Amino acid sequence: MKTKQKNRILVLLSILFSISLNAQTEKHPVFNEPPLPVNFVVTNNKGISHPAIPDSLAGLIVLKINRTVFPPDVNPKDFLAPSWGVDCDNQEIIVLAQEITSLCKDDYSKAKAIHDWLATHIYYDFDAYYANNGANSYNYVVGSVDVLHNKRSVCSGYANLWAALLRSAGIPCRVVSGVGLGLSTNGEWNFQNLEKTTNHAWNEIYVSGKWIIMDATWDSDMRYQHGTFDRGCGLRGYRYFDPTIENFSLDHRLDAENSEGRQRVENIKEDCIWNYLANRNTLESYQFYMQIYPSGRYSDKCRTGIDRRLNSVYGKLRTQKTP
Repeated sequence: MKTKQKNRILVLLSILFSISLNAQTEKHPVFNEPPLPVNFVVTNNKGISHPAIPDSLAGLIVLKINRTVFPPDVNPKDFLAPSWGVDCDNQEIIVLAQEITSLCKDDYSKAKAIHDWLATHIYYDFDAYYANNGANSYNYVVGSVDVLHNKRSVCSGYANLWAALLRSAGIPCRVVSGVGLGLSTNGEWNFQNLEKTTNHAWNEIYVSGKWIIMDATWDSDMRYQHGTFDRGCGLRGYRYFDPTIENFSLDHRLDAENSEGRQRVENIKEDCIWNYLANRNTLESYQFYMQIYPSGRYSDKCRTGIDRRLNSVYGKLRTQKTP
């Protein structure tokens, strides 16, 4: 009996561990969107823009979303402790952070020093990106200690290592996610990319009494490809080091982190789309709204608009056919 009880306990523990592990990985997904090449030229055959929604409107919607989602309403103290993939209590990471920031006088310069170190010492793993193409993403090296040892990863690994180094230096740092207009896109905001699911990760850092955005992955030209480490031009620059929300919105869209935030984001999309289509005041525009928001907030107004346009176009024809 004792043996059977032990076996049952072991099975139960294994099930609980599996459930816990699955829950953990769901909360901390791995993203893998590499930046566009430096010489990338935007072409029109890689994406589909809906004719009813111009790219300029999609870009405006992204900017409005980002302004709503950032800065986050969170406590900086909540982002100093170790977390999944962020090993800020690891002695090797603590020592490295001290070495990198030894000459820095404030937290902002420490963040910049760690940004420069990451951009010139960690290689983006294009072999893993192309081999998996988004599948089996949990096989990627993303834990901060493993990234440090392997010297390569995808964007989640960059973000985790950066968070670990900064937290070990006493600087609050979040790993955040959203959509980046990288290699899987055409590099432009359009209706298709506006609805794209999360594909990229970066960081928000609390310095000088505010949260600032940093994306070390896209400021680096270090590439691991075909089994070879290629430094490229190393540090591309500082385009994604503390950018304005306007500049960041050109190719990044933040994700809301809770149901209320996600609903606000959906309301922003619907408001912008409705206002644009209502100004056009065409039957096609109203039909498009009803297609994507069949029971939306403006559905009654939309039906009224449809009836009005139908009457203006077909009113005389209907009158003639009425006996």
